[in-house]
Amino acid sequence: MDPPDAAGKCPVPGSGGLPGGGRTIGIVGIAGRYGQWLARRFAELGQQVIGTDVVGEHPSLAEVIDRSDVVIFCVPIHETLATIKSACPHSRSGQLWLDITSLKAEVLQAMLASRADVIGLHPLCGPDLPNWNGQTVAVCFGRLTRPEWEPFLFGFLNAMQARPYVTDPVEHDRIMAYVQALPHALSMMMIGTFQGLEAHGLSVSEIEHFATPPYRLAVAAMSRILAAHPELYADIQIANRQHTVVVLEELRRQAQDLMVEVREGDRTAIVERLNRGRQQFKSRNIQSGMKGFLQMSRVMADLNAENSKIVHTRRDQPGLLEKILAVLSKHGVNLSGLHSFKTDDYDGFSFHLGLTGPRDSLPVQKALCEMRNSAELRDLIVIEDP
Repeated sequence: MDPPDAAGKCPVPGSGGLPGGGRTIGIVGIAGRYGQWLARRFAELGQQVIGTDVVGEHPSLAEVIDRSDVVIFCVPIHETLATIKSACPHSRSGQLWLDITSLKAEVLQAMLASRADVIGLHPLCGPDLPNWNGQTVAVCFGRLTRPEWEPFLFGFLNAMQARPYVTDPVEHDRIMAYVQALPHALSMMMIGTFQGLEAHGLSVSEIEHFATPPYRLAVAAMSRILAAHPELYADIQIANRQHTVVVLEELRRQAQDLMVEVREGDRTAIVERLNRGRQQFKSRNIQSGMKGFLQMSRVMADLNAENSKIVHTRRDQPGLLEKILAVLSKHGVNLSGLHSFKTDDYDGFSFHLGLTGPRDSLPVQKALCEMRNSAELRDLIVIEDP
């Protein structure tokens, strides 16, 4: 096993699919969003995929473990340890066991009770795109007796355009208290604070009229939590509480200190607080973060612009965007921005089209009419206002 480089990253094999030929991939939790995503990705790479889940009719856990060369656990956090424990009696040497849970130490220990080779993974993003597109995937080595599993795994990560980062499982969980639990806690505190708006004669819709870019980003973070399963965010806080409580205690202390500084009008203390932050984050990190903030602000401004249309595609098909843009160009419709994203409602991409003119202008209406009646496009697209 090659050691990680100076940046902590393990060398990644070149592209070209997964080495070693087709294998059977068993996905435990195949009915979930990430389970379905992994099933599609491995199938596209020529692997045979089977799976089990408590939702729907599937083979038993024992059957999936017995038939699989590679087993991947992607069940909810609070079910992971019990599921792995149930699977261990059916394991065998020579298998590779993986998981994609957001916490690693206890999960890795549970998998090490099996007879399989063990590597823990944590994709630091959701299953919203066809690949991981440069996103970090934490990698924790547990046990590796068959050397061919490393090029297999990193071949998959490379095919998914992931940025693998090798880390220790305990260190990973300590960091997750800052990277996941802390931002989520801040959003939950804002959600709780907003519940008192009506007592002050305000509403969320009224505040929206005064929204600044930082406010919109904060609301986007809150909305992401409110739109998902609340159990997931409860598990992220509680399952890692050994480390999360330490971070939340510091957050409470900082909030209390800031409240005193504001109440007493201590401008000097607040300025010193920010100057200490500047020294800790360093100029390079601040500039990088500010660049990211400006980029996200511009994207959100584009997405909130009234002069825009959204074109959903029912399936992902090469050249589809080119055909859409050709129709717009034919009718003289100019774009001020173009953003793509995925939704749960459509298998393809959704395109947010920023327009230089009104979205109900005659050229726009003609272009959309042609798309809706085009033999090539009418069955593939759905058009709506944002």
